[in-house]
Amino acid sequence: MTTRTASYLRDSYKEIEMRLLQALGQLPGILLDQAKQAILSSEGAPAVSLLERYVKLRNSRSRNNSSQRGFPFSWEISLDLMEDEKLLKKTLTLPESLRILELLHITEGSSYRLAEFAKHLHKLEYSQTSDFDRLILKSNLLSSDALGSYANFLTYVCGRHDEAELFYKRALDADPKHATNLGNYAIFLTDVREQHHEAESFYKRSLDSDPKHVNNLGNYANFLTVVREQHDEAESFYKRSLDSDPKNANTLSNYAHFLTDIRERHDEAELFYKRALDVDPKHTNNLGNYGQFLIGKGETHQGLALLHSAWRHKSKLPNQGVAELAFSPWLCNQLAETDGLAWENAFKHLIRTGFRRPKWNFDTMLKQAESKLNPATLKYAKALADAFLDEKKVAALDQFARWKKLQPVDPKLVE
Repeated sequence: MTTRTASYLRDSYKEIEMRLLQALGQLPGILLDQAKQAILSSEGAPAVSLLERYVKLRNSRSRNNSSQRGFPFSWEISLDLMEDEKLLKKTLTLPESLRILELLHITEGSSYRLAEFAKHLHKLEYSQTSDFDRLILKSNLLSSDALGSYANFLTYVCGRHDEAELFYKRALDADPKHATNLGNYAIFLTDVREQHHEAESFYKRSLDSDPKHVNNLGNYANFLTVVREQHDEAESFYKRSLDSDPKNANTLSNYAHFLTDIRERHDEAELFYKRALDVDPKHTNNLGNYGQFLIGKGETHQGLALLHSAWRHKSKLPNQGVAELAFSPWLCNQLAETDGLAWENAFKHLIRTGFRRPKWNFDTMLKQAESKLNPATLKYAKALADAFLDEKKVAALDQFARWKKLQPVDPKLVE
């Protein structure tokens, strides 16, 4: 076999090749600049053609010269430009957009970037986002990881449950043993569809795929205690999850709540809440849950401080989480005999906006309230708690003049 080595003649041919390519406008940099200008001008067909030539040239050079592999490629040409809201208003056609992203996927191999672009369309409330989602589903661009992540986004950020389920199923078609996607789909089936039998089968599949998957173990424990009320079995799964990862903040906090609500082992529960916050001091849910726990113990000011800290990170939560964080400090302020009007207004806004009702309770805080609030305020507090937990009980709030006088305030405006 003859080995090619550097030579004067070979270098000369390469120089001639480069000059010819430059004269013909076939150098990578030139093609990319032209494609960028075409995208900026919303000229989709020329942009697609230029990028196809770029990819062909890149692949050809990669085959002929291994040093050319990993050609530098700038995502500014598509992702950053196509995320520009003004550009999207005079958008390329959706097939052109998808083809451009497909070509960039070929060069970059990053399906997450395509998913991030799709998320951006949703955040812009782009009118053709659903069409774009359907095109993605028809294509074969997203990995199982990216499909599952995008399904979670559609569920918890957009509330587009039917579309989300299509992506969950596509993710599992791509990888039927993907433990994380199996577990996330199980949560979806319970929380959104309330199809508990099917959910449990997916939890079991997820744990067959990865018996030590810490989140699936912890989430299955939640399912067993909240849905099945099989508390002994649930506790065994909480312990398995913590054996798998003793520093998993979610499991630590969920087990703490289990110890409080089911076992009534409050001192032990507090140790787990503290461990959870040692692991992640800014974990919004855990700050809120521990704050409620302390209020239930009568440590009102300490609990309120934690709730304030959780509120500062509320942007990470869905509406039901923010509503819980609005109600809890309001009740805490009533116990401390201080003003809680801002929280009350925010809570009314969220009740009107609507949110998915979680399986939760405020029993420990309301027990404190029974000994400290006057009967009228206590009745009102319980009605607010009921409205949070059950949408059918929202109408009962109209019996309270206090509720009718409230001016709803967007929680984003409450500091």
